[in-house]
Amino acid sequence: MGDMGNFVRWTCLVGMRSRMTWLVSILTICMLLGAWLAAAFSARQPLVVALDVGISGVRLSLLFLGLAWVNEFIGRDIERKNLFWVLGLPISRASYLGGRVAGILALLAISSVVLCGALVLLGTFASWGYGHSSRPYLSVSGLGLVMAGIWLEILLVTFFALCIQAVSRTPFLPMVLGLAFAIAGRGMHGALNFLLYDEDAPASVKAGVLPLLQWIQWLIPDLSRLDFRPVVLYDLWPEPEMLIHVLMASGFYLAGLYVLAILIFSHRQMD
Repeated sequence: MGDMGNFVRWTCLVGMRSRMTWLVSILTICMLLGAWLAAAFSARQPLVVALDVGISGVRLSLLFLGLAWVNEFIGRDIERKNLFWVLGLPISRASYLGGRVAGILALLAISSVVLCGALVLLGTFASWGYGHSSRPYLSVSGLGLVMAGIWLEILLVTFFALCIQAVSRTPFLPMVLGLAFAIAGRGMHGALNFLLYDEDAPASVKAGVLPLLQWIQWLIPDLSRLDFRPVVLYDLWPEPEMLIHVLMASGFYLAGLYVLAILIFSHRQMD
């Protein structure tokens, strides 16, 4: 097994035993329990409501896991000077960072599969006794597309945090900026559409905020386009052209962030 493979294996083993992982796991269980309880407030669509709330909970859980693992495996290595021992070996910085990133991707993939099973349980058994309620469309392809969209969204945020971690000397700054990036990616494009096309948008806000948002939209991807939950909730599939465009744009953005992180980390002065 090569150097990168060893880092992947170590990252997965440490990640499964991390305190932060167990803390987020407990939070996830609480959110899924909240999704099950939320279904009780709908007599017509308890299963759909439970699945909808559950998907939001899964997205938040994976988001916190991705940011926590970036801080756990890279930030703490730098903070505790463990990285000096690694770089003292005949191992390149690119191999170290690539192994860590691949390990985080593997952990996120495993977590996505486990949480997908929890969503299936919610969409199947959270009917609260209403046997004739509307049921979600729990097909393998539909659930796969939903989880792939969530996984890509979390990767975009995680890779952005990785770029910040590669240059940051302040603990938890990548987590804070990663959360800000996730919120901006989810809300900024909706705010932009409101200012552009809604007649009720205040003219003063348009004049002051709209030019800034139009410039920032080229830097921050629209993460809401990776939310494919209508597929399993209402059997509403995205247009193939739009789906291909979104997946390609996400792939290019991820590749750009990864290359940028490698370049920054490779030239960073370690003191």
